[in-house]
Amino acid sequence: MALDQPIKSTIDRVLSDHNSENYTSVVLNVNTGERGTVAEWVERFTQGWNVGADQLEYLLSMISDDITLRAPISPPVTYGKEDSRKACLRTFKAIPDLRADVLRWSSSGDALFIEMIFYATIGGKPISWPHIDVLTFKDGIAIERVAYFDPSKLRKSLFRNLSSLVQLWRLRRG
Repeated sequence: MALDQPIKSTIDRVLSDHNSENYTSVVLNVNTGERGTVAEWVERFTQGWNVGADQLEYLLSMISDDITLRAPISPPVTYGKEDSRKACLRTFKAIPDLRADVLRWSSSGDALFIEMIFYATIGGKPISWPHIDVLTFKDGIAIERVAYFDPSKLRKSLFRNLSSLVQLWRLRRG
């Protein structure tokens, strides 16, 4: 990239890197039944991660009521939208500045792969880690999300100092 060219935002990259006409229709909002392209779903997913707890319902409107969330941290599996809501609220309470930047994505059949970098402040220090989400869709609705990342950097940060231990306590207790 030439130095005199502006850097594209995450959403601009997502939309320009994929021809949305080649992707199947998915449900963008399970409450209204609104449908769109996979590119539009990824754009909304990106926006949802970058507004935090204030717009949690926005993110939750994109997934099935019977969603299964899997991650390499506690709790390792969450079933259903209500438990997902509780887990997300705990996370945003403990790490209020948690954000994600989508680097790239791809879809194949009923699977969507999203590569991201997460950013947060833990124990007063910034931290970032690479992350991949694999989402499974059924009838166009996201029914499962499996998160892949190495939790060791996050765990190490949560034991760094008293401030980070308070964040860890909030993650576990809400």
